Amino acid sequence: MERLSWATPQESSQMYEDIKNKRILVVGASRGIGRQLCHALQQFGGHVLAASRCLEALSIGLKRTGILSEQLFACDIQETESISELVKNLDPVDAVCITAGTTKLVPKHMIKRPIIDNQFSVNLSGPIDLISTMFRFKKIKSGASIITTTASGRYNGVKATIPYVAAKNGLVAVSRSLSSELSSQGIRINSVSFD
Repeated sequence: MERLSWATPQESSQMYEDIKNKRILVVGASRGIGRQLCHALQQFGGHVLAASRCLEALSIGLKRTGILSEQLFACDIQETESISELVKNLDPVDAVCITAGTTKLVPKHMIKRPIIDNQFSVNLSGPIDLISTMFRFKKIKSGASIITTTASGRYNGVKATIPYVAAKNGLVAVSRSLSSELSSQGIRINSVSFD
């Protein structure tokens, strides 16, 4: 699925029926899309496991949306040790939603290696590392779903976003490649693009 589409109320109730009592890890949950996703998943009966770089910011952010009792984890998606610590403390999950991401507007003549490395670390390398570690420790159930988030800027050429859109395009390629590996296990992977 390349773009998020909103279902009708009847379709929504059927679609979200599958979420009830499912264990869903949301990485990048302290704000933005991740925080709203946690709120929606909880409303439809999902058991949300929320992770973000800063545990305090995560707790404050989720409380603002009325989420008080879910499991919270500190995880910096740029750090392999942080990812390993998160994964070791998890029971197997029914879904993983990776909403962690960062963008910095940088004109073409000002792009330097640290900017490229940061954009790739958060938007591409980190998600790959997380997914790989979860499979290594057998923390993704058979029949699970994996969702990565991309951005429409990778389609329409937004100025000053070269490292960002390169990383997000890479994440789409990762999702496509993984889907061919995972289909035999009944595991679905999708990249969802947000405007």
